[in-house]
Amino acid sequence: MPAPVSELYSFPPSPLLAPFVSALWVHDDLMKPELGACTVLPDTATYICFLCGDHPIRATHRHRTYTTLSGVSGFQTYRFDLESQGVMTGVTVRLTPWGLNAFLGDAVGAVAEIRADCCDLFPPAAVRELEDRLFRLNSPKGRAQCVENFLLARLRNPCVDELARAACLALARTSGALPIKKLARDLDMGERTLVRRFQNAVGTTPKKYARVLRLRDAVYLHNKFSSWTEIAHVAGYCDQSHLIRECQDIFGASPETLFPIPRGGDTGKSAEPEQSDPSNSRLVIAR
Repeated sequence: MPAPVSELYSFPPSPLLAPFVSALWVHDDLMKPELGACTVLPDTATYICFLCGDHPIRATHRHRTYTTLSGVSGFQTYRFDLESQGVMTGVTVRLTPWGLNAFLGDAVGAVAEIRADCCDLFPPAAVRELEDRLFRLNSPKGRAQCVENFLLARLRNPCVDELARAACLALARTSGALPIKKLARDLDMGERTLVRRFQNAVGTTPKKYARVLRLRDAVYLHNKFSSWTEIAHVAGYCDQSHLIRECQDIFGASPETLFPIPRGGDTGKSAEPEQSDPSNSRLVIAR
């Protein structure tokens, strides 16, 4: 298996950003060309990456390719394959599912299913200045603080949409199995109102969100069961074929290819697929 990135530091957000940001990941040698592509699987979170270096990231998503340095990835229902021709250093901000709305407002829907250049969403001069500061800073904590200051200055909507938040948490508690009609009833509102509010806050519909959530939680079971047939049953899929179709449609490959079931070994250990290695790709999926 290829070695992981050389340095990775995770910092919790400050209290003012905590409702919108899950963590700030400060990294060096993010994209070593000799390690091949880094495959990022959908996980319901959204990301802002501020990178410094001479080589932009090349992100392939379905049939489109994006070339950016610093970029924003809104809600995704398909994998990203990332490559770069040089070493990349910077800070990745992992946001809560509703967190991107605080910085982009209703424009969160416009960055769903794509990777957008930060310069198209924030003042370009400010983005370039931030990249330059990250390049000159040696302290991981200093880099995280620098990015926090940038985000705090661009906090457009400091109030969380509590309805969208409650909907996300309710879906998470059931691994995406809660019917949307019942979710709307539980939140005491109409289904159309729920969908509209959810889409404005998260950038996608509750149904698509639940679909990705369900598959993500299903693959986390790959080291706890002896077959994908069992996993499909536990995760609430009609059958194994249904699970395979969902995995191919969202993750771009069969579940067995991405997360092989141990054969004749211990199937009781905790599943941690953040660092799996299908073929030549580094595979990343986070909670």
